[in-house]
Amino acid sequence: MFAQNASRGHSHNDYWQAHPFFTAYQHKLGSVEADIWAIDGELHVAHEKKEIDKNKTLDALYILPIVNLFAQNKGRIWKNSKQSFQLMIDLKDTPYVLLNILAKKLEPYRHIFDKTVNPNAVTVVVSASDTLLNFPESIRFDGRIGKEYTQQEFEKIELLSEDFSNFSAWKGIGMMSRNDLIRLKTIVYDTHQQGKKLRFWNTGDNEIVWKALLNLGVDYIGTDQPEMLARFLKKNSKK
Repeated sequence: MFAQNASRGHSHNDYWQAHPFFTAYQHKLGSVEADIWAIDGELHVAHEKKEIDKNKTLDALYILPIVNLFAQNKGRIWKNSKQSFQLMIDLKDTPYVLLNILAKKLEPYRHIFDKTVNPNAVTVVVSASDTLLNFPESIRFDGRIGKEYTQQEFEKIELLSEDFSNFSAWKGIGMMSRNDLIRLKTIVYDTHQQGKKLRFWNTGDNEIVWKALLNLGVDYIGTDQPEMLARFLKKNSKK
């Protein structure tokens, strides 16, 4: 579903990077991840509540930088490029509260975060809660492999994600077992047959694993090392 270039890179817990958003952006990774909490109507980015820094808001780290880039680049995130970009958001607090605040924040920027308004818009993908409906098109959802959704809910799912360790314990040492390989190939095939993209978390974060995931056809490769992954993906691009 993607060319083999840096757009398949996903910066896991991107806010831990020295330069949140911008490191992944400069290396043209296609996806970043932010965990959010709500305090007094504001969305704060942190892995745990005790780590919240009042200056590290979703607005400051992600929304406003993206808005500014769209203004500079005439309606797209990269100048002279139609490469897509995905902002994944993991809900760490009460989902309904967070989703309502997020929807209000995105509403003034529909031309930036809603592909029904602008085909070059950034896709905002939120970890799926029990409530997928009644939210604007600027909010898409990250579904789970094997979970049952109604047709209406499934239309709101942007991609399917799952813990890699549920299918294989392989971290890049030695050979992946034949049974694990068959299982993973089946998951990739079934996901693509449903018209969805696929991402695993909790994979090994090294070139051997990245290569295996590329060969399997996994759409987003997660990493805590965005610069290294970007170099690897560009080196291994298919011409």
